[in-house]
Amino acid sequence: MLKHAPYFVLTLACCCLITSPCHADLIAGNTFDGSTDGSDPFTAGEITAAGVTSSGVSRPGYINNGGFDALVASELRTFTQVLNFTRYFGITITPDVGTTIDFDDFSYSGFETLAAGATLGPNTFVLRSDIDGFGGSGDIPTLGGAAGVTGGTFDLSGTQYQDVTGPVEFRLYIQSPDTSEYSPNTSYSLDNFSINGTVTSTVPEPSSFLLVGSIASLALFRRKRVVA
Repeated sequence: MLKHAPYFVLTLACCCLITSPCHADLIAGNTFDGSTDGSDPFTAGEITAAGVTSSGVSRPGYINNGGFDALVASELRTFTQVLNFTRYFGITITPDVGTTIDFDDFSYSGFETLAAGATLGPNTFVLRSDIDGFGGSGDIPTLGGAAGVTGGTFDLSGTQYQDVTGPVEFRLYIQSPDTSEYSPNTSYSLDNFSINGTVTSTVPEPSSFLLVGSIASLALFRRKRVVA
């Protein structure tokens, strides 16, 4: 039995190194500190967890105004126009090969700027993703009340957002009231956003290979002594 023990130890060590969880609360996010511009997608200042890449934030269909400490989008649209997939804040999260994401939530905060004479700004905020074809199974539910102008949190704890190994695109749609209360010069500024969860890598770090090598050497040494 002692003769096979070194191989058992080596096998167990290798198995332990196959997965390396990285418990990062933040998967991707941005506080948009400083001046922002019309770059699309906007990537300056974005932070991502190890093993994850982000597309930055796109604003298709909007006039991408400059701002400060916020990402601005003008030319908001009313109910019949906003949910037709043409105007939104969009971001795509892509795990590296050998990396898995378990999402928890998507949070944001922001503020509106009303055009002259306007009394109402955007009043509906909806998050969708391409996992279900941007709303095929309904809007992503919120946590702690409805999402609104000042911010909100969307629940990504559903099974469809767990064990994700490929790209996921999220779209935050902003809906303005009816046309009688709406001005096209009203804008919405995204003050910050964060996508939270856990990132797990199945690829060992280089230091892990060194550890395996050390264990292998020790196992072979012990075997030689037993045989002798």
